[in-house]
Amino acid sequence: MAEELGEDVMASYEEWIKTGDNAPNVKGLTRVDDYTVNIHMTKYDATAIYNVGLFLAPLHYYGDPDAYDYENNQFGFTRGDLSGIKDKTTKPLGCGPYVFDGYANGVVTLKANENYFKGKPATEVILLQEGVDSDYVPGIVTGTFDVAVPSMNDATLKAIQDANGSEEIQGDVIDTVLVDYRGYGYLGISADLVKVGDDGGSDESKALRKGFMTLFSVYRDTVINSYYGDRAAVIQYPISNTSWAAPKPADEGYQAAYSVDVDGNQIYDSSMSEEERYAAAKEAAIGYFKAAGFTYDEASGKFTDFTDTYEVMIPGQGEQDHPAYGIAVAASEALEEMGITLQVNDVGTAVWSAALDGNTAMMWAAAWQSTVDPDMTQVYHSDNAHGNGTNSNHYQIVDKDLDELIVEGRGSADTEYRKSVYKNAMDIILDWGCELPLYQRKDCTTFSSERIDLATIPQDMTPYWGWYAEIETLALQ
Repeated sequence: MAEELGEDVMASYEEWIKTGDNAPNVKGLTRVDDYTVNIHMTKYDATAIYNVGLFLAPLHYYGDPDAYDYENNQFGFTRGDLSGIKDKTTKPLGCGPYVFDGYANGVVTLKANENYFKGKPATEVILLQEGVDSDYVPGIVTGTFDVAVPSMNDATLKAIQDANGSEEIQGDVIDTVLVDYRGYGYLGISADLVKVGDDGGSDESKALRKGFMTLFSVYRDTVINSYYGDRAAVIQYPISNTSWAAPKPADEGYQAAYSVDVDGNQIYDSSMSEEERYAAAKEAAIGYFKAAGFTYDEASGKFTDFTDTYEVMIPGQGEQDHPAYGIAVAASEALEEMGITLQVNDVGTAVWSAALDGNTAMMWAAAWQSTVDPDMTQVYHSDNAHGNGTNSNHYQIVDKDLDELIVEGRGSADTEYRKSVYKNAMDIILDWGCELPLYQRKDCTTFSSERIDLATIPQDMTPYWGWYAEIETLALQ
């Protein structure tokens, strides 16, 4: 809850608990045995298992084992009495491998839980220390850190190689594990703020946005490769490649994002040089802008009635240090040649975040972190647009057909069927011209080869199984 409840509200709440309508138990929750609970749903929902959000709490600490009698609907608590829970709010106890011991000077101290069900962890004390990205690799070298998760850019790569005294990222000083980041970078456009007339969902408005996206998209390969090297790959659909639902090049209907012109013809062919691709993208963008209703003067090579100034917001902290910055700048230069003004604003995270939350950003660069299930409700469903719901549909896409596909997708247990449904949904998203997938980068975890017993870290790390997934086995040499 976002705000503290007043005494009058709490009094009313407690009175309702004591005297209002109530039930002795929740019929949909049934105990099977000491370690198993069944949760019964009214209908199938593929996301339910991830959204239940239950946390295990030890009865002996938060309740009273003597007051537990399942058959008689007694669950270890006195009905309506929350005093025991409140008393322990600042002294939490879970059931994980470590117990919180304290926090001071930016350091969290965790101690091994002797009662952990897998046995007492191998390392007695673990310190979680606050830090900044640029300090992580040097900290491994000096002994400040034993494990760190830096951003994998050119500076990080060079620091790891220098520490190891070779071109290798796995060496005698630092051992590095790279896995695909469980998310992706993208460029977004608001359908409310970049449109023709009053309807952000009209064919003309979609054509306007697709003109911009066609230009943005053609610069992705060059810029992303320059920024990340082989530590990232350009992606074509608005979904992380780590997801089972991500379209693959061999799939029927697969194509690069914004690679067809306004008539549906392919813009590029394999024989084109880089400069020829840029020119082809520019011609295709002109076609989209014409379809949006703007007037193009063939003699000057410019549009004569683009009166709006457009803005793309890049969170590069004023240092131009962002993979989307070069893409936006290149596109703005091409647009300027057409008589269209696109301002590239490199801003701090606070300004960028406020614009997204307030839905005032026309165009922006960001990244989504993907959930285990590819459900699209939070990001693309109409219920979350225009500040409603979770306010996370910043594209302001309101599309009945898309909403129906999203609901249909989460209502099936057949992954192949769901994949086809989500492919259709992604085609609609791209047709709106509101999102351009940019890149899938690598996540980097560094370990001290000199101090960590590398045999005790997860041997098959994935985007969903990180270094801490088996923290109870982590040990020093």
